[in-house]
Amino acid sequence: MTTLAYALNDKPLTDAASSWLCGIPHLTKKPCGRVYWRTTTEVAHFSFCDRDHQLELRAAQELAEKCIALEANGVGVTARTVALKPCYGAPVCTPWLTALRTYDSFFQLGDSVIGLFGHATGNYADCMLIESTREGIKATHFLHKRVARDTLLNSGYTNIPDPRTYEYLHRVLQRLRVTDLELKSHLSRSFLN
Repeated sequence: MTTLAYALNDKPLTDAASSWLCGIPHLTKKPCGRVYWRTTTEVAHFSFCDRDHQLELRAAQELAEKCIALEANGVGVTARTVALKPCYGAPVCTPWLTALRTYDSFFQLGDSVIGLFGHATGNYADCMLIESTREGIKATHFLHKRVARDTLLNSGYTNIPDPRTYEYLHRVLQRLRVTDLELKSHLSRSFLN
């Protein structure tokens, strides 16, 4: 039995079952199309027509499976983590929890790697560039991700392809030479809860 099948067998604590999206526990949808996990975390937007019920059902089942997998891995469910493939391959006690929740992209120039990190919720434009230097960790705050990207690209950095697996993300983070604890410390000074 899949994890979704187990979740479907959960008995509701209230009679909220009537408001579940396609009958899937903990997944709800507002009339405007916003889809929520456990009623508080917006995870997607669905705009299926009434005649596309089977497509919406399939999409809702896939979304619920992702949310369940993220919770099981301890990564946390947000619209951002649901969209990121490396989050699904993460081990339960990943040493990169903060990085998984906040990374946006990575850049390189020769051996130098810089990471662009944002809010864990993914809802804010401001961000932090993090790099490891001989003097220690250098963190630079930007009010907008586009400005940070343009600054790096104009300085000769190139974008490292988006990590498609946890293993690839792990290798990029090792090249960055920053621990998750150091990353969390620098990000919390600006915008982590």
